[in-house]
Amino acid sequence: MDFIISSIIKTNSQIEKKINFKQLILGALFIGYIVFVCELTIFGRGSSHFMQMNLQPFSGYIDAWKKYSLRDLQNCIFNILMFVPLGIFLPLLFTKFKSFKWLLPVVVIATLSIETYQTLTGAGIFELDDLINNSLGGIMGYQLYRLGSSIVQHKKSKNKKVWSEIWPYLS
Repeated sequence: MDFIISSIIKTNSQIEKKINFKQLILGALFIGYIVFVCELTIFGRGSSHFMQMNLQPFSGYIDAWKKYSLRDLQNCIFNILMFVPLGIFLPLLFTKFKSFKWLLPVVVIATLSIETYQTLTGAGIFELDDLINNSLGGIMGYQLYRLGSSIVQHKKSKNKKVWSEIWPYLS
């Protein structure tokens, strides 16, 4: 009996180690991502834009169109792409964020925090476009997470179905 109990405990410990290792890797990647975003948006900038704001929605797209500027369009796209990982990491790391109603406010608050910091320190301009683009990126990341999760769940259920059909023949 003691042998069975110790085997069960070892098996549970092995499962916990695997889960903790995955969480550890995801957590490290998430921290690296946060540092990267902070470096791009907060730390790696000068202070020449104190209290400047651009509250015109979609002005980056309008400017890119009027000037035929690929650089302005790239800036808009990069602002979207910068927050895609946030929409993926949050639900992977925290079960609460598997619900969109919890994820969206965090994405918006994170963007507002960056924009507010940039405005108050002069490290950048508060741009409504950044708020829109970053939020869109977080939403896209969440949708990619949902798509990936759906594919994984479908494969798991398909494998269970195949296994349950094969099992009677192996017995």
